[in-house]
Amino acid sequence: MKGQFLSFFLLVHMARVTSFLLSHRCTAVFASKRRHAASLAEELQQEPLAITMPTALSPSSIQTFRDCPQSFLFQYIYKIKQPVNAALTTGTLCHAALEQIFDLPASDRTLHNLQNLFRQQWAQKRLQADYRHLFHDQEQHNREAEIAWGQYSLSLLKQYFEYENPAHVERPNPLQREVWVRAHIPFEEEESFLVRGIVDRFDMVRDSQNNIVLRLLDYKTGKAPQLKYSPAMNQKIRDEAFEQLKIYALLYQGELPLRYLRLLFLTSPSGRAVAMDWDLGATPEERHAVLQPVQQGLVDVYQQIRALVESQDPKVWKGCDRSFCYCHTCRPQFAAGSVWAP
Repeated sequence: MKGQFLSFFLLVHMARVTSFLLSHRCTAVFASKRRHAASLAEELQQEPLAITMPTALSPSSIQTFRDCPQSFLFQYIYKIKQPVNAALTTGTLCHAALEQIFDLPASDRTLHNLQNLFRQQWAQKRLQADYRHLFHDQEQHNREAEIAWGQYSLSLLKQYFEYENPAHVERPNPLQREVWVRAHIPFEEEESFLVRGIVDRFDMVRDSQNNIVLRLLDYKTGKAPQLKYSPAMNQKIRDEAFEQLKIYALLYQGELPLRYLRLLFLTSPSGRAVAMDWDLGATPEERHAVLQPVQQGLVDVYQQIRALVESQDPKVWKGCDRSFCYCHTCRPQFAAGSVWAP
C-alpha cells in the first residue's frame, strides 16, 4: 500500500511539472465554461430560446428524463454541460484503462500495467479545463484529497483484477470494446426516432446448449446494489439495474444472438467486485418478450419529450426533489419565471 501510495504521488508530482502558462490558461478556459449557464440566462432575458427535439436519444439521456425532465432540458436541449465530479472522473478513467488493457499482449495485462493506464490518463487530464477544479481551488492544490481519490480509484481496478484477470481472457474475447449500437425505433406509422449508445464490451460465450452467443458486459464503478429485501423488492432492484443494458440489447443488430447481460460492479458492500447477470432467453421469441416492453418504454419517453417540446414552455419541464440532481445546481442561474415556475 505504501509503495502504491508513493507511485500515485510521484505521477501526480510529475504531472504538476507543466508550464505556469498552461495551468493559468486552463483556469481561464474553465471559468468561461462555468459561465455558460449564466450567459444563457442573459439570453433568455432578451427573448425565449426555441426548444427543439434532440437529434437522438441515448440510454443515459432517457434515464435522465425519467428521473428529472428539467435536468434533461438543461443538459440535452439547452446543452448546458454538467461539470465533472470525482466519481464521474473515476468512472471515465477506469473505463479507459479497462478498454486499453486488452490492447496489450496477454502476458502484459498485469495489475501494475492496468493501474498505470489509469495514472497515464489522469496525468493527461488533471490540468485540463474540465478537470482542474476537482483538486485545485484557484491556485491552491488539495494534494491529500487528490491522492486519496487516486488510491480509491486504483483499488477499484485491483478489485476488478481479483475478479477477472485480463491475462486469462482468451481470444477472441473481448470480441468488441467501446462499440456503438444504434437503431431507429418505430413510432406512429412511418415515423421513427434514433436511439444510440456505447457498449463497454461484447464477449463470445457458449450457452447451456453449447450454442455460441454474445454476452454484453457493462463496467460499473458504483457499488453493487444489495439484494437483501423481499423477492418482489429484489426483483425491482434488478429490473432497474438492467434497464440500460436492455436498451443496448434492443439496439443491437449483429448476426450472433445476444443472450446474456452482465453488470460488473468494481465494488460492493463486501469490498469486492461482483457481477450481476441477466438471461434474455434461449430463443428469439423469449428475447423479444423481454425487450418488447423496453421498446414501448422508449416510445413512451419519446412521446412525453415531444409533448413538452411542442409546448415551447420551459416551465413545464419539472425538476425533481433529489438533492444531488443537476437541476438544483443549474436552476438558480435562471430568474424565476424564465425556465422554472417559482
